[in-house]
Formats: sequence, structure tokens, C-alpha cells
Amino acid sequence: MPIVRLVSLFAGVIGAAGCAAQPAAPPVAASPKVSVRVAAAVPAPIAASPSPKPVDPPKPVPPPPPRKDYGPQRPELRAFWVDGFNDGYKTPAQCDALLARVRQLHMNAVFVQMRKRADAYYRSSYEPWADDDASHFDALEYLIEHAHQAGLPRVQIHAWVNACAVGGNKGPRALPKLHPDWISLSDTKEMFDSEVTKIDPGNPAAADWTVRVYTDIVRHYDVDGIHMDFIRYGGADKTVGHWGYNPVSVARYNARYGTTGQPVWSDERWKQWRRDQVTALVRRVYASAVAVRPKVIVSAATICWGKGPESDAEYEAKSASYQGVFAPWRDWMREGILDLDCGMTYMNSGRHRDHWRQWNAFLKDHQYGRRAAMGTAIYMNSIPESLWQINETRAPSMSGAHLAGTLLYSYASTTADASAPDGVLQYDPKFYDALGESALYKKDVAIPPMPWKSHPETGVVQGTLLSPDGLAPRDGAVVTLRRAHGGRRQARADGNGFFAVIGVTPGAYYASWEDGGVKTDLGTVHVHAGETLKITPGLPRRPIAGIGKVADGQSVTFVNAVVTNGSARLGDVFYVSDPGSKALVRVDAPGLIPPTVRGDLLAVEGTVSHEGAVPVVKASAVRWLGALRD
Repeated sequence: MPIVRLVSLFAGVIGAAGCAAQPAAPPVAASPKVSVRVAAAVPAPIAASPSPKPVDPPKPVPPPPPRKDYGPQRPELRAFWVDGFNDGYKTPAQCDALLARVRQLHMNAVFVQMRKRADAYYRSSYEPWADDDASHFDALEYLIEHAHQAGLPRVQIHAWVNACAVGGNKGPRALPKLHPDWISLSDTKEMFDSEVTKIDPGNPAAADWTVRVYTDIVRHYDVDGIHMDFIRYGGADKTVGHWGYNPVSVARYNARYGTTGQPVWSDERWKQWRRDQVTALVRRVYASAVAVRPKVIVSAATICWGKGPESDAEYEAKSASYQGVFAPWRDWMREGILDLDCGMTYMNSGRHRDHWRQWNAFLKDHQYGRRAAMGTAIYMNSIPESLWQINETRAPSMSGAHLAGTLLYSYASTTADASAPDGVLQYDPKFYDALGESALYKKDVAIPPMPWKSHPETGVVQGTLLSPDGLAPRDGAVVTLRRAHGGRRQARADGNGFFAVIGVTPGAYYASWEDGGVKTDLGTVHVHAGETLKITPGLPRRPIAGIGKVADGQSVTFVNAVVTNGSARLGDVFYVSDPGSKALVRVDAPGLIPPTVRGDLLAVEGTVSHEGAVPVVKASAVRWLGALRD
């Protein structure tokens, strides 16, 4: 079981100090034109279905020159992306075929798309079953059971979840229909960005929902990892960089910086704001996941469009991830909020070999003690070209750095072939034969170790800053951890009041937080290696035990109350208790919070009412603080 310590700190104001606004990003060059990854379906490996035209259809070119076979000298990731727009895991037979093919090729992981557009191929506590899963077949449960089967080579199962992409679901519970106020808009108020309708990470309610979706999987399924895709803003061609104008996000930006109106899309501070919103979502997904299961691998499919950068300055000035869709994955790796960076280097080896090599080198040299893998677009390459990319990925960089391995996109589309429909072959036996005969994957190997997971030397401090009056988030407040002998770590609260400091050296820290020029002392906190310390400061906490003696109409606040029976089953009603206690309170919270699930940790504010054997709190505010593992 993970070690998570819950601490509620109620401290007084000790003085005032200026809290500097977040600095604007340094001036950088204008955003370049970039190509855009196709979000539509790719062909199926088993049951044929139409496929889109590749973004960059390969032209007949000579195969790359032969190069030294670097061989399986060390553990490496060997994986397929398995998308949800095609067959591949929709039935037990398809799951069996998938695992058989993977094991036959001595591969060791699959990244299976369990949420493609705010739907689910598993038993979600929040979202509807995918419309092509009428039988409600739980593919995730089945794959985990059979991939981890004793006596067979273990195959890691990573739940691939589209984060911001939510459009395309036509059902009555489609997220854009239920919450149009969550959608990312362009600077001209468009909702569709030429890829797919997306939620805006700068809208706190949308971000909160998304974090719950990821955490729901981690707490209820024994997955090896969770995988973020579309964790970014959108746009295509000239509209790249023009998205992120959700009214709530714009209002938060103006409140932070004392501005009014709509910021210009190219304003450097507005660009940095949008980077910060995406990063805050990644950070919260990571911190929430490892609090529930410390060893779960958190990864993301990251943008590697166009020419690869040859320096950090070029990455910041010209890369689409930094300047176009505001998903600065290099910074996520540096902060330690990704365990595995899966760079989507979707390029044909013949046409864009130099660009591919540049990204290959940049990924290798920007791992910051974590792991990165090369995402290879086998659907855009001939078989010799794909084998060349796999082999080339194994070569060390000039500095001697190695990648963790290769992810192949995709299981549904294995080979580029000009004679095939749309230029792509579906499940192609020749590709599997060639990969097996090439000696690239000639025996089983383990996935590279992640020592920060298996033998952690640092801890995590996270929490939620809320006002005692209405549980309003303290958006933008700064938390500081300061050591007695020097050194400090800081974190800024997001739109939900959440903050996290990753990779904290064990020891005692003096903690404080600052908001609106007012500094509040939190006292001393103790950080331990391999543990998550959760603090919820500034709220007066009342134990649930003994609430039956509180008079009707009296206001109460519960902090880290554990849901014992959620509103997912009971409608707008749920029951809570203190951790380790049997005393219960019924909470009536109509319309205040998305479905609550058994094991949720909540802050609840309301008034007491005695209507039966169990005391009732008529909630005026409810906030989700995290979750316990089932």
C-alpha cells in the first residue's frame, strides 16, 4: 500500500510580504508553421476499416543506408500504441491475438487507448461506455489479467487516455454537450480546432474532471502505467497558437496580472500562461497517480513536429510543443512530473531523416534522470525504413545517452505502401516476419529500470489551498518549503488550489504559503523518501465523530473526509467518515460536485441537520482533494 500522510494545518497570519507575480517568459521568436498529427482513425489489424490518408505520405525513396546493428545490449521498451478507433482489443479474441503477437515478437508493453473522446473501454466512474462497446466488455480488466498471467512473459499494460480531446462522442452524455463552458476556444471564438474539440486546461472544472478520470483508472485497475495523449492546446497551420480562450481561463489570467479584455495570441506572457495551465494539469495527474500507487508509470505522447531542435534555445524559440500547442514536455521532464516521455517523431526516414535524427538526439539528451522513448510512425514508413528507425534509436547520443526504447504507431497500421488503400497496409504479416527475422527483437528483455520508482530517494509534498469561507481555491498562491540550513522549494497553486512539489529531499522543512501579499505560517513538516505528504492548510477541521451532538443549523467543515458510499450510486447524496473511523455523516450536495466515488477524499462545508439515525450536512461547498486506492 502507498504511504500517504494526510495533514490538516490551521494556521494564523504571521505577517505580510509581497508575493511577486509570475514572471513573463523571455522574448522568443514567432511560432513557425508546423504539420499536425492526424487525430482520426488508422486502419484495423483484424477487421478492415477505412483509414485516413497519412499526414505525410511517403514517396518512393531509397532505404536508409545500412548501419551497425546495435543489438539488444540492454533492457529496452518494445511497445505498440493500440488505438481505439480500430479493432485490436474490442473482444476477448482480439485481446488474445494482440498479446500473442506481442509475445511472439518478444515485445514487452502495449499502450491501449481506453479513452479516445471522453468515453471508456473500461468501467469508468465518470464517463459512458464507448459507442462501439455495446456489450460493455471491460478490455482493460481482461488485458491486465492475461498480460500479467503467471508462466508467460509479462506484458506491461499502459492505459492510453486522451486528456483534452473530447469531441466526436454523439451520445447524450457527451462531455461537450454537458459542459460546453469547459471547451477551449480560439481568439475568434471557434470551438473546433481542425483536429478535435478539446477542453481547456485553464478551466479549473475541466482540469479537475480530467484528473479524476486518470486517477479513477489508477485506483481501480492494476495498470503498469497511465499514458497522456492530446495533453495540449490545438490548432492547425495558421491557427496554431490561437487557442486557449476559454472565458474562465481568460478571466483568471486577467485577475492574476491586473489586465482586462482578451489578450493577443502572440503576447509572451499569455503564451506562458497557457504553458502553465497544461503543465499544471500534467503535474496534478502525476502527483495524484503516485499518491495512490507510487510505482505506476506516468507517461505522455509528446509533440515532435518539424525540424528537431539542436539546443534548448532553439526548442524554446521554434518548437511547436513550446510555441504552438503550449505543451513544454522538456520542462515536465526536468521537473520530474513524467516518468516516461514518448516523443511522437512521426516522420518518413527517406524524406525527413535529418529532422528525425535531430529529435532522436534531443530526446536522448533531455531525460533529466527519467526515461524517454522514440515514437516511430511505422504507418509512414516501408518495412526497411521502420527497422532502420528502431535500430537507430538504440544508438547512443554524442553525450552517450540512451533512450528507453521504441513505441510503434501503430498496431492497426504497420506499413506504408503506395499500392494500398490510403497508402497504408493494415495488419501486415510481412512486417511481423521482418521484425522477427531482423534479430532486433530476438529474445525477451526487461523494460529499463526506473530507480526513482523502485528505490525512491525523495518524497512528494502536495495539497490544496482553500479559503475557509466557501472553500474557494486560492488560485495562484505560492507555497514555500524552506530548510533550516538553506535551500528552498516552491510551488504555485492552480485554479483548483492544488499544488505539488516533486522530488523533495527527505528532512524537516519550514512551510508557508503566500496569497495577495499575506504570508501564512504552516509550521514544520517532515518529508520521507517514497512517501506523499498531503497538507490542506488554513481550514478549521471538525471530526465527523460526535457530529450528532452539534445543533441544527450550525456550520461545519470536514477536511479529508473519506467517501464511503458515493453519489455515483446515490445521486446527489453521499456518505463520509474520517479516515479509520466508523462514524458516518450523510452529505446532501445537489449539483455541487461531479459524481463522488467510494474512497474519494473531500473537503465539505455546510450546515448540520438531524433528520434520522445518521446526521446530515446540507453542503454549501464540496472540493475533491484526492483519492484512496481500493
